[in-house]
Amino acid sequence: MRKDELIVFNQAGWIIEPNSDKSLYVKFSEHEKKRLENIPDKLIDLICGFNVYANPEETAWFVTHEMFGKATENEFEAQSIEATLDDDDLRNEVTDFWSSHFCFLMSVKSFTNCRFIVTEPPVFPLSGR
Repeated sequence: MRKDELIVFNQAGWIIEPNSDKSLYVKFSEHEKKRLENIPDKLIDLICGFNVYANPEETAWFVTHEMFGKATENEFEAQSIEATLDDDDLRNEVTDFWSSHFCFLMSVKSFTNCRFIVTEPPVFPLSGR
């Protein structure tokens, strides 16, 4: 994230805790690396570069390495799967959707919301991570 963007978030009172472990990416499991396979480098830098990146009320946050790969990484996926009840076809559609989308910003401020990017097929040049 650019320095000027950090200043704006800081001035707005966001809780920002940088991560100093520059080798964090190589410590991810193979499953976690697979999830990041088609993610832009700048987003990977955000995930790896911060422990916490949340608004003052902690009702909106960027996915960071602290939650990546954990059940809280994509609560929307878990809720979607739960809502399918016993409909296997619908569950498969939900699973397929989330296997090709990556949620990087979550919010529960006034209602549950997320921002995601499409990860398959790749829509931008990959860096070779």
